[in-house]
Amino acid sequence: IIKGIETIAKRHIDRIVEAVEERHFHRMLLGSISSDMEYELERPEDSAVVKHKFFIKVLCKMLTHEKWSWFVYGLQRDINECVNNILLHCLHMYEEHVDPILMAHEQCERHLAIAFKQKTTITKVVMNTWSMMIEDYDENEPARTLQTKVSLDLFLPTMRRLGMLDILDRCWNYMGLWYDIISEMEDACGGHVKKILADRILQEKSKIWRAAYDSFSSREAKTDLMRKHLYRDREPWPQCFTYQPKCSAHECANVETAKSPHKIRCEKCWYFHCCSPGEKIVVS
Repeated sequence: IIKGIETIAKRHIDRIVEAVEERHFHRMLLGSISSDMEYELERPEDSAVVKHKFFIKVLCKMLTHEKWSWFVYGLQRDINECVNNILLHCLHMYEEHVDPILMAHEQCERHLAIAFKQKTTITKVVMNTWSMMIEDYDENEPARTLQTKVSLDLFLPTMRRLGMLDILDRCWNYMGLWYDIISEMEDACGGHVKKILADRILQEKSKIWRAAYDSFSSREAKTDLMRKHLYRDREPWPQCFTYQPKCSAHECANVETAKSPHKIRCEKCWYFHCCSPGEKIVVS
């Protein structure tokens, strides 16, 4: 049963990524599309995401169901390996579909836009997977016992790899920065994480990424016509005009340094850099 759930979940991840590519390809070909057609294009992707969350929820229930505790104890490792393999499959899909386009020397804006959307969707699937495994449960549900703890030695290396690619949490605000996520993992896994150099680097990166995402949100709140009246009497938020080393494309995780500055700047906001002409076209 567990292997079957893993296989089906991987297939749904493939369908989600393919649906994103198909939806945005049709949108680019047709230009402007009706709301009904937009709904029809989004339905396969949304359906696959809902099914994926259901599979992860089933695995979580198996680990926490008090009547099954005697049975789950022997399958604990298998369930944890199943979820970890699902996360690794998300990583594989990113490396296969997104990373080659982002790393290409000559970037096509059409392919880049699709890759960005695929990265956003993969990040959503990844976050739904790991958060459901380690987040706190309702008071009415039984607490985890030592027999049903998620496996720290399995999840931590995988989540480090996902975090370094910025596909662990889209805005790094669901549970906080990387150290905050580690703290939640320690509670869920019943262990202690001995931090290494990679953890310190990821903490600093997540801090930079979150500051940039907060700046994006602040600027959008000031320019959104639906919300503009709420802030008409307020001074512009400082983070709207604070320099951010992260690329101005939301999905691009590139951070410039003094040794490797980027000459391309966003035409809408000169406080942010773009990493390539392709991204400049997407953002501007």
